[in-house]
Amino acid sequence: QAPAPGGGYPVANVQDLSFSRSLTVSKGVVVTVRSPSLTKKTPVVQSYPSHPKTIQAGKASPFGAVQNYYFTMAAGKTPVDVQQYAIKKYNEIIAHEMKLHARLPADNVLTNKNVIRVTGTGTAFDQLYFPNSIIRQMSLDEGYTMTVDAKNHNPNTVATS
Repeated sequence: QAPAPGGGYPVANVQDLSFSRSLTVSKGVVVTVRSPSLTKKTPVVQSYPSHPKTIQAGKASPFGAVQNYYFTMAAGKTPVDVQQYAIKKYNEIIAHEMKLHARLPADNVLTNKNVIRVTGTGTAFDQLYFPNSIIRQMSLDEGYTMTVDAKNHNPNTVATS
């Protein structure tokens, strides 16, 4: 349905709705970037975040340790360049943590530039999602339908711009 007068969000008639979460991302991510130095023997190395998620004393992590990602930049980068690249890569990785898959009657309004707001589950899945694919189909049996895949990060995960 169209948004209520004065604002609000459209309401969808969803036939199939599922959510998933990347446990690799949810357990914590650290990105380490290095750039060989042109003048010194030691490379420039920066990590983000500097204080990753930790497990409290006496608690066990059901998913294991923090996931580490390593990247190498071209030689001669400054510490600031390397840190900015680490932050950029971190944000790209965590953007895929929360996923939505929906099958519903199609419209020609929804595009990958729209934001999808999910409410009513009472979980961390109630949030905004950004579509990365929308596939529309027409058949005699089901009529005009579309499948939407969207993603976002967990609102409880640290993200910087």
